[in-house]
Amino acid sequence: MGDYLHSKGFELYTIENDIDDLWTRCRQLVQSSRKVIMLGFHNTEDEEEAFMHMIDALSEDEDHMDEIIIETFVGFAEWSKISHDFTGVYKALDKLEFTKETIKRFAKAVDSAMLGKPTKEEASRTPDRQVVKKSGDSDAPTQQDSMNPPISKVFISHASANKKVVDELVELLELVGVPSDKIFYSSLPEYGIAPGEDFLARIKTEISEGVLVVFAMSRQFLDSPTCLCEMGAAWVLSRLHIPVVIPPFRFSDIRGVIPLTQGTTINDPREINVFAKRVADTFGLPSPLQNPTWERKRDRILDIINERIAREAEETKQGESRSSIKGSGTMPIGGVQF
Repeated sequence: MGDYLHSKGFELYTIENDIDDLWTRCRQLVQSSRKVIMLGFHNTEDEEEAFMHMIDALSEDEDHMDEIIIETFVGFAEWSKISHDFTGVYKALDKLEFTKETIKRFAKAVDSAMLGKPTKEEASRTPDRQVVKKSGDSDAPTQQDSMNPPISKVFISHASANKKVVDELVELLELVGVPSDKIFYSSLPEYGIAPGEDFLARIKTEISEGVLVVFAMSRQFLDSPTCLCEMGAAWVLSRLHIPVVIPPFRFSDIRGVIPLTQGTTINDPREINVFAKRVADTFGLPSPLQNPTWERKRDRILDIINERIAREAEETKQGESRSSIKGSGTMPIGGVQF
């Protein structure tokens, strides 16, 4: 259920029913109560807790609350690729004093949405079939298939000022096993935009639901209109995002920029391990953590990243120092100040 509440389908539902602001506040309320940022793309329990907060907030308008509860569960039934047992939900609705007629209509809608879908056990025995089609169906993609296309590419959104650090993130992705032709990275022509190509048109083409967007977050990223434009497009068009924070930038610096987002610090070995496994799982690749050479190669890349972060910090410090001197309007030369 938490995955559905995190989906674009539910996000669109909240917008259409004018409860998107309430939903955002409920999610932020849950996130603010967390003392630790969990790694990964999102926490399903957080989404479910946020949903309960939203229902509680709507409790004064019982008709609206009832409608939201039922339509959300029907939406989940339509979105899910497998069949679920809703007996517990029906009992809960009965305890909440929903009318028998309402529960019956709800059950009919759920049964219709579940028709032809495998149970969890059946799906585990047929991993190659995402949806069990009903007899007579054509081979054309169903609406359920098209709602959640498989992730097939990585889009790295970054500030050009961080290129030398983010270059190594590309190395990490390739070390995980992501093919180079499945990585879009505009700072290197072989991974991104050819000279003379329309930048904005290509970006629009690349960001889609079938793309994992990795944000290389830094102060330069937040100061870049292009990066913020990419972030906005990714938030609307892509369903999977993960921020990778470049020190000295911290997760606290992006609070409020990407609501309820969890991610990775680029030079933390443990967090990079979790990041690598999630990327591998997303692309159906073997876990790199099982490879005996993984840690040695990972650490070599992280050593380079740390060197480049230190160098960027020193260059930034020197640049600020020069700006300060230049801005003061004085320059000591031979004991004379101008």
